[in-house]
Amino acid sequence: MFELGMAYKNFLMCIIIFVFCQRLGHTKKGQRIAYNCWLYTEEMILECFLARLDITLLQLKVPPNTTNISCMHSQLDNANLFQSHILQSAASIEFVNLAYNELTELPEEFFKSNRNLTEINLRNNKLATVPRNLFQFLKELRLIDLSNNFLTSLSGDTFAMNPKLQIVELWKNQLQFVSEELFRLLN
Repeated sequence: MFELGMAYKNFLMCIIIFVFCQRLGHTKKGQRIAYNCWLYTEEMILECFLARLDITLLQLKVPPNTTNISCMHSQLDNANLFQSHILQSAASIEFVNLAYNELTELPEEFFKSNRNLTEINLRNNKLATVPRNLFQFLKELRLIDLSNNFLTSLSGDTFAMNPKLQIVELWKNQLQFVSEELFRLLN
């Protein structure tokens, strides 16, 4: 019991130090655009950490030439709103990290406006399914992380339209069956 308590305290201390250090760095380079969300205009990066996007999402204004979006641990639970307000306004995105949020489902057109995506991280959400054509427009996609969700199956052609895909992370899901077709085109 004592060790678990100390481990938990150490974990919380690391989070506090991380957030404090992040804020120090952001005040010099980035512009705060919402609670715990920073925009780095030189690098065209939007970064949110512990941001409560379930409440503050509509405050975010993302420039169209943003290339990197990272919204981790931000209680994001509305994929449709995120798509219409963020993803559709930033068609140049190459990297999106929505790990450790509350996403339970994604619309089939979620990434339709983001054809330059090379990496997607959806780890540690609550996704039970992945729409069959979710990644169909992403010809540049090289890496996708769907780890630690609640996936039970994936269609055999989920990645059929991703010729550059090299890495698919699926660990800690509840997959019952994985078709050989799913990875037929992986490089």
